Amino acid sequence: MVFGLPGNPVSAITCLRRYVIPGLQLQRGDEQTVYAELTKDYAFNKALTYFCPVSVKVSEEGKLLATPIKTNGSGDYGALAYSDGILELDKEMDIFQAGTAHKLFLWGKN
Repeated sequence: MVFGLPGNPVSAITCLRRYVIPGLQLQRGDEQTVYAELTKDYAFNKALTYFCPVSVKVSEEGKLLATPIKTNGSGDYGALAYSDGILELDKEMDIFQAGTAHKLFLWGKN
């Protein structure tokens, strides 16, 4: 199996976490899908799947809650220091409402 990653550091770490690690987990038979709920409305109006950096907390009910981190674009490597992972937002939508669940990819182990 061979993976090619982009040269931009933020894109490389995002693709590593979104594609490479799950691919290796699938090969081992231990792939896991984790979801988190947005804590506030979020808009992204390009026809692209968006990987939104988020900070994550656990609610009293045990739900994972994801709050988007403000960044200055895909080259803002420093902003990732304030994030726990990325939330995958569907390219078919522009507005993502608070309380909706999306795939979560934590920087640490899922």
